[in-house]
Amino acid sequence: MLKSYFKIFLRNLRKYKGYTFINVVGFAIGLASCIMITMYVLNELSYDKFYENADRIYRVALHRIYPNREVFYGITPVPLAKTLESDYPEVVHATNFRRFQDVVVKYQDKVFRENRGLLAAPNFFTVFSLPLNEGDPATVLAEPNSIVLTEAIAQKIFGEEDPLGKVLTVMGDRDFTVTGISRNVPSNSHFHFDFIVSYLTFPEAYNYQIWTQMIDYTYVLLRENAAAEALEAKFPDMVLKYTAPRWEQTQGVPYKEYQAAGNDYIYFLQPIRGIHLRSKLQWEMEPNSDINYIYIFSITAAFILIIACINFINLSTARSAGRAKEVGIRKVVGAHRRKLVDQFLLESILLSTFSLVIALLFVRLALPQFNRIAGKQLTFGLSSNWLLLPGMIVFALGVGIIAGFYPAFFLSAFRPAAVLKGKLLIGLTNTRIRSGLVIFQFFISTTLIICTIAIHKQLGFLVNKDLGFDKENVLLINRAGRLREQRDAFRQELLSSPDILNVAFGRAPGGPYEYAKGVFEDASDPSKAKPILYYMGVDYEFLDTLKIELVAGRNFSREFGEEENSILINEAAAKAYGWEEAVGQLIIPSGEDETPSIVIGVIKDYHFESLNRSIAPLIIRCWHNGPPNCVRIKSRDIPATIAFIRETWERFVPEEPFEYSFLDEDIVALYKAEYTSRTIIQIFSVLAIIIACLGLFGLAAFTAEQRTKEIGIRKVLGISVFGVIGLLSKEFIRWVGISVVMAWPVAWLAVRSWLGNFAYRVHIGVDVFILGGILALLIAMVTVSYQAVKAALTDPVDSLRYE
Repeated sequence: MLKSYFKIFLRNLRKYKGYTFINVVGFAIGLASCIMITMYVLNELSYDKFYENADRIYRVALHRIYPNREVFYGITPVPLAKTLESDYPEVVHATNFRRFQDVVVKYQDKVFRENRGLLAAPNFFTVFSLPLNEGDPATVLAEPNSIVLTEAIAQKIFGEEDPLGKVLTVMGDRDFTVTGISRNVPSNSHFHFDFIVSYLTFPEAYNYQIWTQMIDYTYVLLRENAAAEALEAKFPDMVLKYTAPRWEQTQGVPYKEYQAAGNDYIYFLQPIRGIHLRSKLQWEMEPNSDINYIYIFSITAAFILIIACINFINLSTARSAGRAKEVGIRKVVGAHRRKLVDQFLLESILLSTFSLVIALLFVRLALPQFNRIAGKQLTFGLSSNWLLLPGMIVFALGVGIIAGFYPAFFLSAFRPAAVLKGKLLIGLTNTRIRSGLVIFQFFISTTLIICTIAIHKQLGFLVNKDLGFDKENVLLINRAGRLREQRDAFRQELLSSPDILNVAFGRAPGGPYEYAKGVFEDASDPSKAKPILYYMGVDYEFLDTLKIELVAGRNFSREFGEEENSILINEAAAKAYGWEEAVGQLIIPSGEDETPSIVIGVIKDYHFESLNRSIAPLIIRCWHNGPPNCVRIKSRDIPATIAFIRETWERFVPEEPFEYSFLDEDIVALYKAEYTSRTIIQIFSVLAIIIACLGLFGLAAFTAEQRTKEIGIRKVLGISVFGVIGLLSKEFIRWVGISVVMAWPVAWLAVRSWLGNFAYRVHIGVDVFILGGILALLIAMVTVSYQAVKAALTDPVDSLRYE
């Protein structure tokens, strides 16, 4: 019996090969898209769950409140970890560490430059349960000058040698003994390292007791059943016990008065499993993702799957109308209803299963490219997707059963005489439910189109917005500090080229590191608000090199010497102090006995950080001996200019490889997460539209086929080709028009919510929604027009020959 069912299934595939192709491909694309998005989402949700006791590991973070500003820090004071471990019974272990970047590691005659190092407390591996191939987690960092390497860096340095006990020279002149080899940190970790140096190597740093300086990352492992909220409730008393005395000592103001003026230190706990998606603190270890994108991707996957399912069910039920007479004939020759039900269900299940097989093939082929776009290392297999694959199998079977339910039970219930006389075809081709499904499909598609346009406009706005400086043709030299005493000669050598316009030192916007911050008070009125200010050092040429506008006063100048007590501020800083005339004002680090600095100029606000943040108050000091790292070049023959700079560098610093970047590219890199998300959403939005169009194409073909004789009669009576096209198209266009109107308010809410995450955002006007609607209508018209034109050009003789 099954063999007979299978033969009929293959016969129908050949007979309805067009419908079958559309059905299988559309459903397969939908399943494949859903699988890949789900893999991405599951990977994002899996961050830091690989640690033992991950549910009990928390990062301690700091919320600093000022009268005019609040800042959230991922770094904390050095003594915090030891205090938490000794004073609070909820804490089993507390560990602290800081980052090493741009470190030279030497082994014999080999030299390596590494950027992912940690200086960590001895109990690091007690909190973070990364397996060690060599060494004891409790003791690998227990001695000064001990270093733990990951497998990857050990292989890079030692090759096939046994690294344990070997001596490495790190940071120029310090020797470290390899005491352990750690497994590589999994990709789904919110921080990574290649080596860890024992904090005990630097006892002064490890025992540093200043509670008002934020330096280390602090993590705690709580006891079982200990409540994080209960520990957090004790933090205010900890601040009064440890932070307040230091504050009062340096500021000469009672801490209670400081709090009453709108200032405070508030510590809080972050579950380690939520940091990657829910943390946007300053001084994060690495750039984090955003839970909002997970919601967007999940909704997109659900939309695509819904569209694919609607297509599959729509086309399956539509095709079944053409098999009504087949059912009637089979019942006449003795087929039982149960066998007809079994056959239709089996055919539908086989079709959905075949679609799943094609979908898995699509995933296998597309995953490498998807990984490249998403910056992931996703793998596809039963071991890595043990829950996803069975779930998709069950889902595909379920859709097959639902799609086969209508023909199986509805068609098999009719009397053969009525079916063979064609009396049931009108009921079978009723479009009410089908039109509702098409409207819902294009409602989803139009929403995705509008959201994609809005995301594209926002990212274009971020990259093209006037940032307050000229980012074009600025080359940034990495590690320019290696020039040391040769910096002035190097600068002069570069300026000898006619293709180099200016050379300067300064912190260029777009870099990966956070700016230094401090509290500065108005020296003439210490009682005024003490805003937190970002600060950096530049040389005399920095403003001219980046073309930053000076709105008041003067720039740093060699005519005034080293200008060690002169500063520039931005407009935001002048506003923070309430100065209408800032030039000539004096400021001093709060609580410090230093010579006041005088404001000699005010620069126009420029975006020295990502546009995700508003412009903060900024102080700029003159560092006249800074290494030249910013080079403005002419736009002509850029490769030759780069070659000249490289050649000059290699003459001055032959032992150091020349590395550079361009400022405009660094700024684009600030929005890498947004660009990645936009690309993913664009790709899957296009796929959703393709799936919807495949369904619309199939339904248009079905409608044209059902109305073949009607069209033939109308053509005999004189209807034009355009009249036929309009007759067949208007119903579909009306459905899509309804879906567009439904999509507008939903898309508006979605776009408004997403744009709320940006400090600076583009205005999304009515034009975006109109454009999205027009695109949806055009796509639908093009899709339907092919079948309409084909039907309109059919000779009426062919359609009416047997009437």
